[in-house]
Amino acid sequence: MLKKSLFTIVIVSFLSAAVMGITGIVNPSTVSANALERGPRGGQTDNTQTWGQTSGTSFGLTPLSEEEAEGLIRAIYEEFNAQNTYQAVIDQFGAVTPFVQIANSEQNHLNALLRQADKYGVVVPELIPTAAPELNTLQDACALGVAAEIADADLYDELMADVTHTDLIQVYSRLQTASLESHLPQFELCQ
Repeated sequence: MLKKSLFTIVIVSFLSAAVMGITGIVNPSTVSANALERGPRGGQTDNTQTWGQTSGTSFGLTPLSEEEAEGLIRAIYEEFNAQNTYQAVIDQFGAVTPFVQIANSEQNHLNALLRQADKYGVVVPELIPTAAPELNTLQDACALGVAAEIADADLYDELMADVTHTDLIQVYSRLQTASLESHLPQFELCQ
């Protein structure tokens, strides 16, 4: 009889865990991110992952330190203002290359960072754009883009020095790579 009761408890526990895994039920007190952003299960590799998603489970999520949370907010503001600056160039000079593509990319960067903030419960103050600089020529805008992308890369170097969360390091590293290997060369070519 004891074996049958123990067997029943094990089966019920297994089925409960399976149902929770299938339906994506997450304890809301442990994570504020969307359950779909947890990434693959049990050490699986998912090469289709988008920036800002974690490759682990959201159960037992270690909160960000105060420095990490402040750094994340700085990165969010930087990407937000970069996107708005590049949009201002488009508004002034038209849908010019490479600003259209890079403005869209900056929006993707911002979204990746906002997913991290959501996942870790970091409250992001209202995003208010800074005043766009006055530019006389498209070449001036390209030079501004060069300076902005170098500043972005420097910011991510600074932020990664204080980060212990590997998922946040991964996002910062990918954004820095995009700045240095994609955006910066495009702005250098348009000068």
